Amino acid sequence: MAESSQAALLTSGSVEWAAAEHEPVAGARAVAGGQAGEVRVEVDGLHRSYVIRLSDGTRFFVPGRPGATLNAEAELARQAGAPDRVLVRHPWRAASTRLEFSTPVRGTEVARKVRKLAPIVLADPTGEPMVTGLSEAGLQPDDTPVVADPELLAALVALDRPLDTVALADCLEIEETWQSPHGSTSRTYQVAPGRPLDQPEGRAPFAPDAPLAITLPSGETLHREVSVDSLGHFFDISRATGCPACGHVYGPCCREVARLFACEACDRPACGTCRDGVEGPDTSCDRCGDKSCGACSRVLAVEPCRICARDVCRTCRDDTLCLTCAALAPGSAGDLPEELGAHGLTVLTATDDGGTVVTLAGAHRREVVLLNGSEIVRWTTAADDPLLSLRIAAARLAGAGDVDVHALPEQPSAPAPPDWLILSRTNDTALHWAVMTGATRAAGTFDPPPAADGATPDETLLGALAAVLPGGPVPIAGGPGPSAPGGPSGARLVACRMRTEDLVAVDARGLVHRTASGPATEETVVAWAAPEASVWWAEADWNPQPEVVSQARLGEWEAVLARVGAHALLGVRRDAADPVWHRITGEPDDLTRALVGAALVAPGVIASVTALTTADDFTGITIAGATRQHRRLWYAGVVAPPADEAVPPARAQAAVAPGEPGAAPEAPTDLPPALIAELTRLVTADPPRTARVAIGLEVEEVWSRPDGIQLQLTYEVKPGETQGHVPDAAGGDPLTEAYLCRSHHLAASVRTCATCLTDTCRACPDGATPCSLCGGPVCGNCRATPDGRCRACASVAKISALSRSRYGASRGDAVWHGEAPNIQVTIRRLHHEWTLERQDHEGTVTFPLTEPALTHVRTLLP
Repeated sequence: MAESSQAALLTSGSVEWAAAEHEPVAGARAVAGGQAGEVRVEVDGLHRSYVIRLSDGTRFFVPGRPGATLNAEAELARQAGAPDRVLVRHPWRAASTRLEFSTPVRGTEVARKVRKLAPIVLADPTGEPMVTGLSEAGLQPDDTPVVADPELLAALVALDRPLDTVALADCLEIEETWQSPHGSTSRTYQVAPGRPLDQPEGRAPFAPDAPLAITLPSGETLHREVSVDSLGHFFDISRATGCPACGHVYGPCCREVARLFACEACDRPACGTCRDGVEGPDTSCDRCGDKSCGACSRVLAVEPCRICARDVCRTCRDDTLCLTCAALAPGSAGDLPEELGAHGLTVLTATDDGGTVVTLAGAHRREVVLLNGSEIVRWTTAADDPLLSLRIAAARLAGAGDVDVHALPEQPSAPAPPDWLILSRTNDTALHWAVMTGATRAAGTFDPPPAADGATPDETLLGALAAVLPGGPVPIAGGPGPSAPGGPSGARLVACRMRTEDLVAVDARGLVHRTASGPATEETVVAWAAPEASVWWAEADWNPQPEVVSQARLGEWEAVLARVGAHALLGVRRDAADPVWHRITGEPDDLTRALVGAALVAPGVIASVTALTTADDFTGITIAGATRQHRRLWYAGVVAPPADEAVPPARAQAAVAPGEPGAAPEAPTDLPPALIAELTRLVTADPPRTARVAIGLEVEEVWSRPDGIQLQLTYEVKPGETQGHVPDAAGGDPLTEAYLCRSHHLAASVRTCATCLTDTCRACPDGATPCSLCGGPVCGNCRATPDGRCRACASVAKISALSRSRYGASRGDAVWHGEAPNIQVTIRRLHHEWTLERQDHEGTVTFPLTEPALTHVRTLLP
């Protein structure tokens, strides 16, 4: 039978369908008989698609959805794992950019490799229908005829069994490598939506919308501020222990290894690993003399200082500088050996136990000298300058410090100094030339104007200069140099085109209007002066309001020097235009420190916080048997002794001065270095008020007891501490948990009087003491006799012969009994054995009476 006829027969309704009683062929769903002979449904698709095989072997494919193919249905069935499941695509698409990874603490790096795994089948049926295979490229062409007949499809669907829906989802495998300054570790995990069919409950991958938190060795999870300790453990940095010997950092799980004890050899603290002792390099610090120690594995790490090149330890350096070079301060060239030729240079000096470090800086010279007294131990230069020997020789003769050696084809008229900030300029040209040394003619035949640029002299000129200048020692090339250059040279050789110039500039003196024609110059200077009134435009865009240190006004130009602490700016304004700002010194944190100072000390005070206790960190005291009804907290700042700033300014501001953060106008660092140095000197001539402040808490609490007694108490929490304390009324010891006695004393412990059942402490003058007869606690109010007996003991009387049987005594025995509120005392003599029995709020106690206590008791009995 032709395929067209068979298709027509199937769609004509001449075949009567019935459910199959047996399934001789895998996947068979139904059989039918009719004119076409036996018809068997062999394979169904995952989306109600079917393959029909006639008795002559002819096959037809009936798609359940538009676009479905036989190859695609077979591939989807293989992925679903069973022919009774409908496979849909889960809506989540793998994208690592949308995952919430755990974040490291600053200084810890995380390298991640994200790999997309083969899709997984989920029990969750959520998704969208799939009618194509997962990989169209892998499917082979199929020429099975397709019968797209709705009536035939409906008939087959009516005979089919129900299908289960499962979802196919993306799955990511993520491998992380964590590297901190202390150690490294890695972890691998998977991310997929829901639980796979072949994976038990509780072992599903991370959900894509859940934080990918890290499990610490303690079993806790941590999602933010994660780091790795020196043993490769994930840990919370707030609970770390650091070893000062090896520098290793340990988390809480490291236990004994992290405990610090003093080294037996050098008495310095070290961790367990270090105390095992390992020989290392024998290093020492050229600054403080500290050395390595093999007993505690202490290797003194030394690095050369970037300026003086000495080997220094960590404690003697700040980053790449030793503390001596970091403390370099202006010095006098007159105190240095004359062969250095330091007159006129920027001289910085600092002295320690290892010698004196001197830096010399000029326009061309950048040198470092290490002195032992007046002896030059080492002299190096960072300048790659073939003219250096000539400059130093000229400096020794002229006292100029630095020398420009230039041969110029043109002679400019007096140019503006390089340390000026030019605001406006117009110029023209002429021709002139001259040779000068500083401001005085040292050689040549004329007095030229200043010059600032030129070419290197040729060999002939170099030879002539070397012949007339005396020789002497010179620094070794290739050494370190000062961190900043010095001022302009004092001697120059100039040849330049003459220029005329008209300019307005800012220099260290103030605002300058300068005209130059050849070597002749004329200047009008408006000097810096304290402002007579508020300069409104200079105070905009600042928080807090700055201090305008100086002001100058020249024609249409106005300039100010404004500062908040060490954050100082130069502001320039022309007519009514917006001001332009330039940075002099940059310390943005001083803006925040000023806000803290204004809140704790006074406006204008720059406060550095050495310690801080916040309300969130604070833990209060507890009073046994009482309930806190009210608590009030105040921040209290106290002036701290000189110490490093331990609290970030932003954190201190958030605690004591919440609100708008510190702000200043945008200002680039574009001023010439020499001008910055001069303006810095001006703005720091009257230093701002500074304070080292430690911030603690003042706490006021109201406590109440069940008996209605209320107690109001006030105590302080010292800066940096988190636990509140109150003093013990008797010894003054700090208490975190206290008891309240009847005199309202706070004490470490109280004692209850057995008679009146009230509490007293050691500070109470009428406190409870042992009764001199029964030994029970009795307060001063309940003592009944001068010798210290309680009321019950004071009432002890002998029991008559008729009544002593009630107390367990027989003929020949004796009983004495006394009572008082809440206490009874009974003394018995039974067959020559004496006992004392006391009943009070704590129960009944009986103890024998023997010498010498017996004699004492008998003297007190009636």
